[in-house]
Amino acid sequence: MLINLTSSSLSQYAQTGGNDLLFTAGDGTNKLAHEIESYTSASGALVAWVNVPFLSSTADTNIYLYYGNPAAASQQNAGGVWDTNFQGVWHLNNSFADSTTNSQNGVNTGTTNALGEISNGRGFNGAAHITVSGLMGSPSNVTLSAWANLISTAANGAEIISLGNCIFVGQLNTSAFGGFYNGSSWASTLSSTNLAGTGWRYVAYAFDNVGHFQGLYLDGVQIASSTLTNSISYAGQGTNTIIGAQQFFRLQSN
Repeated sequence: MLINLTSSSLSQYAQTGGNDLLFTAGDGTNKLAHEIESYTSASGALVAWVNVPFLSSTADTNIYLYYGNPAAASQQNAGGVWDTNFQGVWHLNNSFADSTTNSQNGVNTGTTNALGEISNGRGFNGAAHITVSGLMGSPSNVTLSAWANLISTAANGAEIISLGNCIFVGQLNTSAFGGFYNGSSWASTLSSTNLAGTGWRYVAYAFDNVGHFQGLYLDGVQIASSTLTNSISYAGQGTNTIIGAQQFFRLQSN
């Protein structure tokens, strides 16, 4: 769960680096793993991710934030926020580090710091991209998701993220799309939705190998789907994970 708040009490009582910040469940006792993405002591502005085991859709879920211990060591546990189902998480907030315990850190090629939907993101122009070594374990079931602000499009499209060009999500001409390589051709799910010029959008593409289901989602709503009998092939294409390519857009991956 994203915690995004500004509190004068934090600026007054919490440690400058936020080491003493600690989250608990509603009982006030059970500690919840959290990761601080950004903290500005002068204003008390905090952006943090908290692993909340259960979040009700019908009733308030209470959690507590403790602070004010000047002797406390860092209470963060980023690896505990993102469980083993997450192969890689990149906030791209002045960093290319992977927040999971997998250490799938990225290498920057030409991207620049830019204002994001959540704290900062990266600006991508043409060939600018971020490379993550490997294919995230070449999974048979995959979900790719990111906050993206697509400014314009080109004939060769705009990939948001791809695993070796074997499975990808992005924009093709005027349509958001996701797809995968099946060993001889590309199978894609295409939407009539145009991301270009619509501001920050949360884009996700999921592939279920058992049911051979492809789903494309925008801001949490399914906008396209298809059912195919093929599986992803990771042979004969790229060997690295690429964040951003082929067009000018700003991207934040969470």
